[in-house]
Amino acid sequence: MRLSQEELTANIDDDFKGVLDKLVSTFSYGASMKKGRATHTYGVAAEATARCIVSPYFPKNDFFIFGKTFPIVLRHSSPGGAKDDRTRDGCAISLKFFSPVNTQREGDGELDILMNAGRQLFVRNIRDFSTMVHSSLEQRAELCKQGTIMEKELTEAYRIRGSFVDYRYHTWSCFEFFDAEGEMNYIRFRVIAGDRGPERGFPEKSFNCEGQLTKPPLENDTRAEDFLRKDFIYRVENSEVKYILQAQLHASESPAVENSEVLNPAAAWDEKFYPWLDLCEITVDKVIEENAKVSALTMDPNRSPQCIKIPLATSPDHYASLGHARAIVYPAAREKRRQAAGPQEN
Repeated sequence: MRLSQEELTANIDDDFKGVLDKLVSTFSYGASMKKGRATHTYGVAAEATARCIVSPYFPKNDFFIFGKTFPIVLRHSSPGGAKDDRTRDGCAISLKFFSPVNTQREGDGELDILMNAGRQLFVRNIRDFSTMVHSSLEQRAELCKQGTIMEKELTEAYRIRGSFVDYRYHTWSCFEFFDAEGEMNYIRFRVIAGDRGPERGFPEKSFNCEGQLTKPPLENDTRAEDFLRKDFIYRVENSEVKYILQAQLHASESPAVENSEVLNPAAAWDEKFYPWLDLCEITVDKVIEENAKVSALTMDPNRSPQCIKIPLATSPDHYASLGHARAIVYPAAREKRRQAAGPQEN
């Protein structure tokens, strides 16, 4: 991991520790009960190849180097954790980069990037996220009125679930990125379709999520409950599936401001001032069919090379607390999942 457990926990206050303890307990329980991931439980994984097509405007660094090729594993999933693909929800993609010589894609890899549909998150910090997770549907409606849950941003994350390959996926939290000269910028990533076409699959403009993280399928939806996964498998086996990995860069403040607005996961960066730059072209090679291999697949925002690091927070009210907390909560939930009896959900 990029940061040790000691580095992750050294400067957090007692309030932050309390929020983390509650989330660890909740996500560990979910992983144990589902015999799978506490969220993003059901999905489909594939082997792929990422070829660096790094923009000349992207800073020189020791990882993304033009022409370099990485074996990777990608996984699409539905964030809400419902097995039925017709459930109205968002969609997600996770990428795991391996060393160029690790063509068998063995071990934990060198870089994990976790992304979701929607340009930004719908809560501002880990305290608000925990409040949302531990609230009822009725309470979430009130949280929307209060602004704790940002309803417009939550609605933007919904898709009509046509095909995993139709959507654009974003990292809601940003990272610290260090170039070859040691200069630091903040960075966000996104994945778009290989044809660079417009994003498809938005709900009709009148749609409102009403504060719900997921909504049940429509009564007239006659599609199979695994149609998303089957569609992806069919495309990979019978067509060409490509994506483009891109990045946005945002200059860091000097001196650093702990709760700078640039760290806000609920606010997208203006593309006019922070344009998306190409990093990699991704070609999907084959679907991973072995359940054991998918079950063993772990994705962690704290798994990265030296040039990429999670910004750290001291309080659960700081913007950086969301990404910081994930690096602590995810490993604990994974350990509980490992202890659950098989077969594991994928």
